Amino acid sequence: MSKQCNRCGTAKPLSMYRKDRTKRMGVENICRQCRLDATVRGVPELQEAAIEALNNWRSAEPGHIFARAW
Repeated sequence: MSKQCNRCGTAKPLSMYRKDRTKRMGVENICRQCRLDATVRGVPELQEAAIEALNNWRSAEPGHIFARAW
């Protein structure tokens, strides 16, 4: 059985996808190679954008308490 990758568009066997029980077919929508490429290439840019967004939010919410209320 095969599945088409949502990123590269090629049909690959299910063994080329990571398992994900929340999905209908039991595997992710992006193949392992595309997931690896996105991780290797995209992490620094995503981290910088996430840090910038967090800093913007913190400056907009100065009175917010950053502790969990367990």
